[in-house]
Amino acid sequence: MSQRTLEQIERHAQAEEERRIRAANREYEEREARRQEREARRRGQLRAHMAMRDEANRAAVNPAPKLTAKTPERNPEMSTSLRRQVEDLERRVNRSEQCEKDELLATRPDFNPELRAALAKESLAVVRAFLDRHPESPAPQRDYEPDAMDKAMGLVSHEPRVHMVGTRLILPVMTPEQAKAQLRERR
Repeated sequence: MSQRTLEQIERHAQAEEERRIRAANREYEEREARRQEREARRRGQLRAHMAMRDEANRAAVNPAPKLTAKTPERNPEMSTSLRRQVEDLERRVNRSEQCEKDELLATRPDFNPELRAALAKESLAVVRAFLDRHPESPAPQRDYEPDAMDKAMGLVSHEPRVHMVGTRLILPVMTPEQAKAQLRERR
């Protein structure tokens, strides 16, 4: 093939790869937007449900005063009470989100402290997206001592001695020290 044909093939492959990456990014962003919308809806439903429940409990304990000519239609105490309830609900949601962020970050001991501190300041959605984009790599296995690893790989046999089996001379894999020891034994 000519150099020009090879360059065209390479450009076409790069363009195709870029198209795939753009499509994957677009799909991820759409999925993330849908998930954030669901989360916001859930949060809004939780706030509405908690407010309704608290209001029903309060109404059962303290029935609303009947409006009379002397009672103003807008009760400032009630509006501050509702404001306090909303603030309390927001604090609860923030606390639960913070707990969930802490739990998510606790599952990743491979992150350095600076990254953990930066992620702790971000929203729960950002932390989840970051964790989705950076899957955990498998931890290296450190179950073996170097000698045990050599034996497991067959580099060192259990009998590191030169010996005869029938008419065959068996020469196992040895370290230089083992070979010197074998020579000393023969002399």
